Amino acid sequence: MNDIVKDTATKRPTPYTAIWGGYGGGNVGDYLTLALAIKDLNGEGRACKILNGYGHDTQKQFPDHEVINLITPPDPKKAGLLSELKYKIACKYQQVAFSALRKLSTVIREPEKLRTIYRRSSAPWLSCLAGAEKLYLVGGGYLNDMFEVDSLRILEAAHYFGIPVETAPVGLGPFKSELAQAQFAQVLKSARLRVRDTESLALAKTMGLEATLQPDDGFRIAELLPANAHRKSLHNPERKLKIGLCIFEQFGAHPMSKPRAHQAPDDNKTLSQRDWWFGFLKALKTACIDHTAGGIEIEGFSFDERLSFEYATMTRLLPEIEASFSLDSKVILPFQNFRHAITHLRDHYDAVITCRFHAAVVAQAYGIPTLAFAAGEYYVAKMESVKANASLCDVACPDRHTPEEAVELLLNLFSQAEQGSLQQFSGPTISQAFLDSHAELGRELAAYAANTIPDITFLENFQEDSPLSSPALSGVLSGKPLAKVLQ
Repeated sequence: MNDIVKDTATKRPTPYTAIWGGYGGGNVGDYLTLALAIKDLNGEGRACKILNGYGHDTQKQFPDHEVINLITPPDPKKAGLLSELKYKIACKYQQVAFSALRKLSTVIREPEKLRTIYRRSSAPWLSCLAGAEKLYLVGGGYLNDMFEVDSLRILEAAHYFGIPVETAPVGLGPFKSELAQAQFAQVLKSARLRVRDTESLALAKTMGLEATLQPDDGFRIAELLPANAHRKSLHNPERKLKIGLCIFEQFGAHPMSKPRAHQAPDDNKTLSQRDWWFGFLKALKTACIDHTAGGIEIEGFSFDERLSFEYATMTRLLPEIEASFSLDSKVILPFQNFRHAITHLRDHYDAVITCRFHAAVVAQAYGIPTLAFAAGEYYVAKMESVKANASLCDVACPDRHTPEEAVELLLNLFSQAEQGSLQQFSGPTISQAFLDSHAELGRELAAYAANTIPDITFLENFQEDSPLSSPALSGVLSGKPLAKVLQ
């Protein structure tokens, strides 16, 4: 599907779409949006090739697809002076190859002629772009000048080749440089641009770009990994609540070191971010004692396979907290496959507290109460977009909320989940996926609910002896005929 094959009748290569994004470094959310892009393109009968900006990991995550590295980084297992030298030479060559394309585009102003020349380029990524029928940018927040991602170079090359550009719902900006903003505006001028948050939409308008607002592709995770229909309910007050915690030093803010501007109302101390998390987890433990007799268990999880990110942060923080006050907590090692990280979150947590954007998106897609933390303009925009597209998510900002106020936000989410809707069991995206795969059962269930209880929010008045109590509903979701379940 993804290899170029010769059509025996026309002798022309099979058309394909070149894919680009911020993946390659180990971020679960970036691989998730790439997987959905591949699914969409294959569903349309389109072949695709993956352009990879950095890292060895993309080919490992997608072994059945062709991955073309802009520059293959040194293999950590073969580190040495020769490996480093080869890498530096490759970097320099790619710069020279792109500079040559830029100069040639001022002489040859016909995109098709440029494409013919570069289809046989010795720079694989330029050859891939020259032969593509379209460039598709997967979801992510890389269209800015904050990260070392070669998006501008890729888009500029596509512009020279006259290749149509389409995006998944992405984050646009913010930009530190007016020059970079103008350069992105130029290469995105004719793109079919979709953005995932209102700040990106407003910035697109400022840049003179047409864009449409759509939820991040991560909300569609059930299309790849369906919901677990047997998730435990928050209704049982005797069961210990398991809360997934992901503390990540967000770009533009460093939770473990930078001081907070917020003044706590009961004293004049300015809390550090580290002290803020101490206060939050202590307040959470105290509050949950009243909420559930079983107490809480905190499990630190990562949404990035690298040990130097949230794993390093939480293995420093949580032992210090346990030394300060008793807290049932542990930190698990990062998963090396993005699908495993997602299914673990889906199956193991009653609630999620996260600084990672796509961890919040995935938790909401599966109907898990989520408190998303944000610091700085970039992350506030991202997390607010999750809240805008979900029913069980709220956003806490350590520079605006006290630890106690943040805990109150999470308890409110628990209350919403307990008061109920069908989303409590299957999530906002999953319920539709379930009905699609069990259409007859879905119609039977919908008809029963409509005829028996006029208000669709019938679980707000949930009773243990209700014919749709948890055991009965579990039976329905496991595929038993509704008539047998209600007997």
